[in-house]
Amino acid sequence: MAHQSLLKYSSVRLLRSLVGVLVLLGLSTAAASATSVSSGDEPIAFNKCWDYDAMPDLSIALSGSTTAVYFVDNDRRLHAIDVTAATKLWSSDLGGQVVSDLLVTEASIVMVTNVGDVSSSAPLAAKLRSISRQTGVTNWIADLPATPSAWLGAVNGTIVSVGKLGNILAFSRETGLPVWNKSLGVELATEPHFEDRSVLVGTVGNELVRVSYAGKLVMIAKLGHLPTAVFSDSANRVMSGDERGNLIFMSPAGKRFWKFKNGAQISYIVTYDSEFLVASYDNFIYKISKSGNVEWKRRLSGRLFGKPLIVAGMAAASVAGDGSVYVLDVADGKIVNRIETGEGNSTRIAAVQGGKGLVTAGSAGLAYYSQIKCPTI
Repeated sequence: MAHQSLLKYSSVRLLRSLVGVLVLLGLSTAAASATSVSSGDEPIAFNKCWDYDAMPDLSIALSGSTTAVYFVDNDRRLHAIDVTAATKLWSSDLGGQVVSDLLVTEASIVMVTNVGDVSSSAPLAAKLRSISRQTGVTNWIADLPATPSAWLGAVNGTIVSVGKLGNILAFSRETGLPVWNKSLGVELATEPHFEDRSVLVGTVGNELVRVSYAGKLVMIAKLGHLPTAVFSDSANRVMSGDERGNLIFMSPAGKRFWKFKNGAQISYIVTYDSEFLVASYDNFIYKISKSGNVEWKRRLSGRLFGKPLIVAGMAAASVAGDGSVYVLDVADGKIVNRIETGEGNSTRIAAVQGGKGLVTAGSAGLAYYSQIKCPTI
């Protein structure tokens, strides 16, 4: 009898063990299935192709072309890196602190540098420099009015420098000789937007101003609040964002079409497929139609560190101090993937290879990501 009881007890234990194993197997299968579905729902937009050891100056934006990426390091040297081989093409000593973006043209890279003793009370001398994309050799240097910062653009075949203090000057691309200049007499409140034949800016006087080729000035509108971002479309219609979160779309002459109220200051405005991507200080990116409808909005982990870029049909947005670059589907605003470059770091981004690839620059150096097959030598 004792033997039969022991046998029965052992059988029950074995049965319970088998049931437990089957339950665990079922849970594991369900978990694996969930992981598979999750992975399928979150496709990777960009694959990392290479890393490049460098110490970029993150106060200066990167620039890219179809074949190379350009950056300035902490020793004030400009570098050109081949995006296919991840090798240095050349580097050039700039002889001063870069205070502008890097403008890439067909044959050259142009930037503004301040030269002089930063500890002196005397204003620094500003220089506009053109450097060969092929060799890194200086093509020409032109004098500029002193400025704490500047922006560069190509307008009607010239290089136009827009200084923070309101000085706008145009130069020949080939020779660096001056073509025209205009002083606004007031400080800029926004980055300029460069049009085909003119420059659009917002001033600390709450004005929207367009300076056309040859330096003709036209005031578009007087605003109720300080402008913080400006943009115009191919028909020269103007969009302005301000410190209170107002977004206004108007005609070339300043007639208002519509107004959208956001919760915080507008920081950046870019366009994609005849619509607008707008970033604000409450950490949102909005897609807004030309009729003023919000197509979608996406909240990120912080404010943006530079304009969002359109790369391979996606919107890439770098968050300040977060070490993250978010890649959004422009159609619906969903986060396709997140590139992490290091916690607590801000990351610069640039589009390369005709908008098919993305280069990031952070404290750990540069990295290249591509949505298509990584380039090979």
